[in-house]
Amino acid sequence: MAKRKSRLRPTIEKLGFTVPEAAALSSLDQTSIYYKAIKEGQLRICKYSTRTIITRAESLFLLAEPSQLT
Repeated sequence: MAKRKSRLRPTIEKLGFTVPEAAALSSLDQTSIYYKAIKEGQLRICKYSTRTIITRAESLFLLAEPSQLT
């Protein structure tokens, strides 16, 4: 019997992150992201029902210097 070729799906990068996911990626706490960056207008979000999504493009802001978040 011949072996089947594996049909692995290509890896798809996420287009957006929830606040907890963004916090884990940036090593900031959720409070810093939510109350400081989002509420002060430094970070834009998209709301889908009850979920808060930070787009991949906006998530680059989280990798900036921590002094820029204040």
